[in-house]
Amino acid sequence: MNDTISAATIADVCCDCDNYKSVFLNNQTVEMMTANNFLRRGDKSVKPLWSPFWNEGEISVFFSETNVGKSILATQIANDIARGINSITGASVRRRKVVYFDYELSNAQFRDRYEGARFNNRFYRAAPYDDSIEFLAIESAYNDIVNALCDGAEAIIVDNITYLTSSINDAATVLDLLKRLKAKIRQYGASMLLITHTPKRSQREIITRADAAGSSYLLNFCDSAFTIGRSYLRPEYRYLKQIKNRVGEFTYTERNVLVGVFDKIDGLLQFRPVVEQSEYLHLEK
Repeated sequence: MNDTISAATIADVCCDCDNYKSVFLNNQTVEMMTANNFLRRGDKSVKPLWSPFWNEGEISVFFSETNVGKSILATQIANDIARGINSITGASVRRRKVVYFDYELSNAQFRDRYEGARFNNRFYRAAPYDDSIEFLAIESAYNDIVNALCDGAEAIIVDNITYLTSSINDAATVLDLLKRLKAKIRQYGASMLLITHTPKRSQREIITRADAAGSSYLLNFCDSAFTIGRSYLRPEYRYLKQIKNRVGEFTYTERNVLVGVFDKIDGLLQFRPVVEQSEYLHLEK
């Protein structure tokens, strides 16, 4: 097929309401049809993965300040998806193979935190051979994730994206990586959760999208985003809040965050919901 298409040909394709066709421009394939035909074609609706925070096929960003419990909750999410049950809502989903790229905990720290726990066998943890690693070469990280997808992973969790580059604020480098990963995620029909830190922020203010490290491009790039906050009402309390959501309604906003505590349940340290409250109640006065 020629690299260029005449205006008349494109018009023919656009006006063809009975058939689905592709238009090839400069060796790029784009699908062109009426918006009504896209609706009639019957593409799969977006399904929840770890509802309401993360859906199938999405690249989601999960962020918070340090020592709040990001890695604990992310591990809980990974195990929930692997076993097909959301431990927060009790909802059932299809069980999936999950690969958790853990650059936060050393192998010894992971063992000490979860000794005695039993994870689902679809939950795989990937960790660097060298615990002293400071950051990974971009290409190495990309290849590791692609290899996991090739090996059947349907959900990828990266903890923490700051380990994939010497500077999370190096927008050009990180965006290039994210664009390549997004193409692979779509190719394999998988989903990805990227975890990042929150720079130092005022504890008197609600958490917003501006609080994520690299927020200017990470939050624009992703499909959904959520956070875990520390309560000043009671020190043991944490709360979950949605920051971005392209599909469906927001469930947890500053008006009603999901407040809970970390407990050991069946030997596994995890977030246990307690109550829904206004985020303003949990801010430093």
